Amino acid sequence: MAFAESSPAHAAQRQLEAYNARDVEAFVAAYAPDVEVFELPGGARTLAGREELRTRYAALFRESPALHCRLLTRVAHGPFVVDHEEVLGVRGGSLVHAVAIYEVVGGLIRRVWFLRAP
Repeated sequence: MAFAESSPAHAAQRQLEAYNARDVEAFVAAYAPDVEVFELPGGARTLAGREELRTRYAALFRESPALHCRLLTRVAHGPFVVDHEEVLGVRGGSLVHAVAIYEVVGGLIRRVWFLRAP
């Protein structure tokens, strides 16, 4: 799927491809230096900043050899991208359905909200 390089959908796609390649540096490069990640419902912040992002995802990429995210649906609206994803290889190797809401500012992901199915 091709997107304009400056589009929010392009930023979301870049991070998805880097995630599936387990390329932590390319993954982190898709995010703003002051990125914030939140869990829904509730809205608790679970991560702040590129360094924390790098540390957490480097460990995940190392420890989860079967890790893979499949995009089921993507909706882009203004600076927001909403992805419905199927993630394999986390939480004991089970299949997890999640919704990720990305806010993109200046071509980089600034905020993320994750909504995971129970």
